[in-house]
Amino acid sequence: MLLKFLRSTAFWYPSLMFGLGMCQQVVVQWTVFFYAPPDRAAAYLLVGSIGTAMVIGRLIDGLADPVVAFFSDRAGLRMGRRRPFILLGTPLMILAFLLLWLPPASGISPANFTWAALMLALFFVAYSIILVPYLALLPDIAPTETRRVRLWALQGIFFGAGAAFAFLITTLLVPVLGLFRLSVLLAPAAVLAILWTAYRASERTPGRGAASSVNWLTAWSTVIRDRMFMLWIAVQGLNRGALIVIIMLFPYLLLTILGIESPGDISPLAVLVAVGGAAVSGTAAYRGIQSRGLDAAYGRNLVVAGLTIAAGGFVALDPINIMPQVQAALVFACAAGPLGIILLLPNAVIADLARRRRSQRGEESEAMLYAVQGIVVKICMAGGSAVVGFLLHTFGGDFARPLGIRLSLLAAGAVLLLSYLVYRAHLLSKKHANENT
Repeated sequence: MLLKFLRSTAFWYPSLMFGLGMCQQVVVQWTVFFYAPPDRAAAYLLVGSIGTAMVIGRLIDGLADPVVAFFSDRAGLRMGRRRPFILLGTPLMILAFLLLWLPPASGISPANFTWAALMLALFFVAYSIILVPYLALLPDIAPTETRRVRLWALQGIFFGAGAAFAFLITTLLVPVLGLFRLSVLLAPAAVLAILWTAYRASERTPGRGAASSVNWLTAWSTVIRDRMFMLWIAVQGLNRGALIVIIMLFPYLLLTILGIESPGDISPLAVLVAVGGAAVSGTAAYRGIQSRGLDAAYGRNLVVAGLTIAAGGFVALDPINIMPQVQAALVFACAAGPLGIILLLPNAVIADLARRRRSQRGEESEAMLYAVQGIVVKICMAGGSAVVGFLLHTFGGDFARPLGIRLSLLAAGAVLLLSYLVYRAHLLSKKHANENT
């Protein structure tokens, strides 16, 4: 029975997201803090420098996306169009994941900047080598909207589970084991989750003459002329930029505003509120889709997430300063469900678009569509990394000056609310498009 479940599409397809969720959570959450901790004596780089390294890594990744998509859509290999890329990207990603925590010089050094930029670029490019072809499998293995939404939800659950697992493990054990040792322990689980998907994936062979000959410039120009889709992409870019800000801030929030320096400082009540509340908000967010429909539920989650994250900037500022850890846990719990819905829905939407283009134009360009979205998203994520570096450098992110942390949370909440306004414009464009067909 267990083996049958492990072989089912409901497990093997989303299992890859568990591995990616673990690795991404560790890298995004801890890189800036690792290289530029509040205690400058232990720093490898200034916070502005590691922020720049993050931007460089994201931009190189964005340039790599269309290249990966171009070759994946055209691959005529015996193993398929998608699996070879997953198999290639996995060892590269794990290598960068481990080496990132081994900077070559002690203390602040240009060598550490070069090392961090290279390892981040390798990690994010390898991540895309895995993710872009993987997402392009969805239109083939889920021919109906019901199945696509189901698999999209499972993607979110597995990715969230991987991220949550890495979040809890690193939060508890980084002070004890350090990031390199923890990454060595997490890496095998990530590899197994990713390779199980590659092993079980069954790919449809594109027919002869299918428009896999369409180059990436043509795909890009087609998307630019589609106002509805460009507004959708803008929403995703704003959302991902805000998420990067939130994740990067977390270690600083723990050590400064919340005063958590070791696992013993963590309030059991705060953990209960965070985990239990996240489960409740995640369930409510998913049920909202079923009751209100995708369009209405997505907009509502944008507003809830934006207001909740902005409220996080005021944690521990109340006059009597009651239980700041529980306040932060409530913010996390309320935002977890909406953020999960916001960040995983795009995969189902792109899958729908890919199937329409295939049926209407005969184009085999699934990976390219994900890559076009990826370019915009990664530019915005690079911008989010730069904003964090600027605000922490200018307004402070240490024990004595935590204002930069608070302003960054307010900025992330504001960006999510801005994305809601763009999303409304997307819905109007979608309505006009439907009326004209």
